[in-house]
Amino acid sequence: MKRIVILGAGFGGVYTALNLLKKIRYDDPVEVILISKTNYFLFAPMLHEVATGGLNRSNIVQPIREIICHPRFTFLRCTIKEIQAEKKTIITDKKIIKYDTLVIALGAENNFYNVPGAKEHTLPLKSLEDAVKIRNHILDRLEYSSAMHTLHANEPNLTFVIVGAGPTGVELAGELAEFIDQNLQKNYPHLKGYGRKIYLVQSNPEIIPFMHPHSRQQTLKKLAKERINVITNALVTKVTTEGIEINKKKKLKTNTVIWTSGVKPTSIPTKPKITNERGFFVVDKYLRVQNQKNIYAIGDCAYLINPRDRKQVPALAQVAVKEARIVAKNIVSEINNRPLQVFSFKSSGTLVSVGKRFAVADLHGFRFKGFLAWWLWRTIYLTKLVGWRNKLQVAYDWTLNLFFPRDTTQI
Repeated sequence: MKRIVILGAGFGGVYTALNLLKKIRYDDPVEVILISKTNYFLFAPMLHEVATGGLNRSNIVQPIREIICHPRFTFLRCTIKEIQAEKKTIITDKKIIKYDTLVIALGAENNFYNVPGAKEHTLPLKSLEDAVKIRNHILDRLEYSSAMHTLHANEPNLTFVIVGAGPTGVELAGELAEFIDQNLQKNYPHLKGYGRKIYLVQSNPEIIPFMHPHSRQQTLKKLAKERINVITNALVTKVTTEGIEINKKKKLKTNTVIWTSGVKPTSIPTKPKITNERGFFVVDKYLRVQNQKNIYAIGDCAYLINPRDRKQVPALAQVAVKEARIVAKNIVSEINNRPLQVFSFKSSGTLVSVGKRFAVADLHGFRFKGFLAWWLWRTIYLTKLVGWRNKLQVAYDWTLNLFFPRDTTQI
């Protein structure tokens, strides 16, 4: 019996398992094991909507055992402690697991770039728990401001800073503006006079740098219309309980700093060391880890130069899904002694939403904005959700949001 072990239940891990099991017959001597510290698949592109009351948190997760049902499949909820490549062994907190072929799809974790105070005093947006924590914190700041009712106390409480102006930061800023403004209008009208401030802080000269300049300009116009202050060329050099320091000079007073500035590969000990100095698993054109023919790595934890443009493959969900398809093919090809397929990434395009009924789109050379791009963003993400229950629940939530205020219950 050939044992294929997959580490991680994100886009890369889940889609590798699904693609493999489509190619494996019930009587094939193959076993697929998926290991993850959570028993669900998280649709991370919608986390910002959970953080701002637009979606129920249960609607963007799906239990692994409901997604993948196959007699040759086993799911283990374990915390991975170490990969022992020479022994073909995975050490977990519950048991030791042997493998014949290993797929590492452990994703990424927050990167605070050694900024003093960033880890201690910011709110990251990487997990379901992070999204719920942000939502509760925002509501807590509104409640506190309502009770204090003084300009001196309310200014830092009604000032919200998002560090990082990639797609996550931009989409969060748009949703946050709508969430807060809606609340001030309906539930806290006495706070409207104090105003609210939202800052989007970016270390680079441009926001969403991989999008076309025209799309970036349209995004900046929309952010300005929503009264979101964008600060570029702004390196956060310190974070405290009272706010942030920019370029070691300027200070912004705030009690809310949300960190979407970047990620790094999830740290996992390996014996011997099979990651580079930055923690990436460097892979070849077949997505195999260097010098490890029975180990594949995909997604945010893998480092690969795309043969199309000689640039590093970006850390995007669409990349992980496409890599998963190739890895599954190559594993089956190995079993059947067939040639392996080379991975080459071609982008399907980029869509970024900015609040209600507005998005920008770069799709195969076409660029457009507004309601059509926003509708397309929602339609595509709705189809990408795993399971009909989640699709229907998200569609229901979105429909309610068009006519009713967002939920403001602290949970």
